Amino acid sequence: MVKEVIVIGFVEEAQKLERQLTTVVNSLEAVLFVGIDGLCKTTLAKKVYNDLAIKGHFSSRVWKPINKSSKVDEQPTIDQICACLKEQRYLFVSNNLWTTDAWNDLKVALPNQSCGIKILLTIRNTEVVLLAKPDTPTPSFKYA
Repeated sequence: MVKEVIVIGFVEEAQKLERQLTTVVNSLEAVLFVGIDGLCKTTLAKKVYNDLAIKGHFSSRVWKPINKSSKVDEQPTIDQICACLKEQRYLFVSNNLWTTDAWNDLKVALPNQSCGIKILLTIRNTEVVLLAKPDTPTPSFKYA
């Protein structure tokens, strides 16, 4: 369970993110937060993850940090998580995705059905952004 946080501000940014996450598309879609450490990416992601509209929109929500030093497939719980997500509209959040290898492993591991699946990533590495969404500019959010 992700601890609910009380956030002051970020109303406009949270609403923009909620719209992105609840717009249904026919395939897995990545929504990205990109920036240096300390920009409140994780705080905003937690705020949206715990929002009632997001809870109601997705059948399942998963918050799974990917360790900087490990690959996704080296973490035994990722297979268990993915097995539970089949045939569901789910939100998968990964905080601080560090490497392109981790993104490639994660993308292969997650079930990709046509039922409005979203992945929310907080990222510091722009190379990961280019792999995750090569044709789409990353959203810009105003930070306090």
